[in-house]
Amino acid sequence: MQNIEGITLSDRDGELIASCRPAAGLAPIDPKSLPHLLDAAGYAAWALLPDALITLAERWNAGGDEFELTLGRREDASFTIEVAQDSLCAWVNLTAARGGQRPKLEDMLLALNNAGVVFGIDQAALQQACDSSVDVRVVSACAVLPVKGEDARFELLVADTRDRTPKVGEDGLIDYHELGDIPTVKAGQALMRRHPPTPGVDGQGVRGQPLKANAGLDEAFDQPFSGAAVASDDPNLLLAQEAGQPVHTRCGVTVEGVLRLKDVNMATGNIHFVGTVEVAGDVSPGMKVQASGDIVVKGMVEGAQLDAGGSIQVAGGVIAHAVVNAASSVSARFVENSSIVAGTAIVIENMALHSDLQALNQVLVGTEAGERGKLIGGSTRATMLIRAPNLGAGAGGLTKVLVGINPAHQAREQELDRKIELEQVEADKLGKLKHHLEQHGDPHQRLELVQTAWQHKLKDWGRLLEERVELERQLALTHAARIEILHGVSGDVDLAFGKVVKHLRGSRGAGVFCEDDQGQIVFRASDGSPATSP
Repeated sequence: MQNIEGITLSDRDGELIASCRPAAGLAPIDPKSLPHLLDAAGYAAWALLPDALITLAERWNAGGDEFELTLGRREDASFTIEVAQDSLCAWVNLTAARGGQRPKLEDMLLALNNAGVVFGIDQAALQQACDSSVDVRVVSACAVLPVKGEDARFELLVADTRDRTPKVGEDGLIDYHELGDIPTVKAGQALMRRHPPTPGVDGQGVRGQPLKANAGLDEAFDQPFSGAAVASDDPNLLLAQEAGQPVHTRCGVTVEGVLRLKDVNMATGNIHFVGTVEVAGDVSPGMKVQASGDIVVKGMVEGAQLDAGGSIQVAGGVIAHAVVNAASSVSARFVENSSIVAGTAIVIENMALHSDLQALNQVLVGTEAGERGKLIGGSTRATMLIRAPNLGAGAGGLTKVLVGINPAHQAREQELDRKIELEQVEADKLGKLKHHLEQHGDPHQRLELVQTAWQHKLKDWGRLLEERVELERQLALTHAARIEILHGVSGDVDLAFGKVVKHLRGSRGAGVFCEDDQGQIVFRASDGSPATSP
């Protein structure tokens, strides 16, 4: 419907007036048709009074004398400026024109300037608001945020280094590898380059105020240096001072000397060495070898004692009540009547007889012997996994195996909780002091020092939290601890999963001992038959 006979619409001083002349014989008006009338007359955008069209229809349909009715009014657009409290953003809130004038861009720019907004103004967005026929809220200005500087980083320049950090897989097992050859560097060789932190890029708020960027966290090379030193002509370059084995630390590289010996016996005496010891032959009974790095023995270890801050590799056997302790892994061809303690894994190629084996992650026996591999007698303990082709023997006495407990992790968990709480308290204190100086002034120029200390604390706290999460993951994995038998079990064997113990007497085939959902020990045979209680 384009028009209605007897109704005339007019603009009278900004008001929309309907002049109505009802007459006999004219059709009644449906209120739903009146918006089409307004649209045809060019008044669709005007601001209508509440129920005005309904009132018009009712009076028209009632008949009677001529009448006039105010339907609405012409309203110009209006807008307000809103600025975020932190001055990082500003908005224009537009109430669109209702038949009146749209806003002008220059008026919006002037209003922003009067509100103190002088930076980061988006004129294209403002123009879109000016052209809008509906109410809108547009971002009119945005701050340029500061860009934090990059933290100091350390570039390793030695491709072949020892990293003694154990690599734990998703199943909680150490990814064990043989030691292989000992990597070495020469005196004067470049080891690591330190890239200093960058200052960051300052930003600016919409009111024009500067937004200071935080510089990257500054860290120095790990100290004290061992076998390495900062170059005299470059404070960011670490050089080897002597030939030896490079060992990668978090923010540095140490160089451990390599002591190579034909044998260790009465002629050499006990060995105490800061670095790595490589023995081409045997270590004789009663002798001691202590090294801060690795120990590699190409022959036998008979009734001797080895202590290493890294790994120990014995190409021959460990026999005759020898004692072997390593902070990392231990590997040997076979072991008999001896004791081995490893911080990560123990790997025995052939067999372990009547020995005490203890590893924080796993003990693997018979890795190169196939069905001839044996774990007989003594006591074997590991957190996640004990694996052997054959466990126990009919005439081998009692064999004890224990999995599922990691006392070192439990102790570390308690220590981490204490440290995390302390670091959080210190970080909160520094954060409050930093905020106070920013808000109330810094007459003694302490803000930069406080800010740096606060960043250090936050980073230390974050590292502890990350370690705590990883530790929780590893502790949870102990529920998946297992004892794998590749060929069979015989003789007297005591199995323990934590405090749950089973006494096996007799023989059974290949399979896996593990815990079920109720924490009970079960045996899952390799032939796929249902799990049974041992």
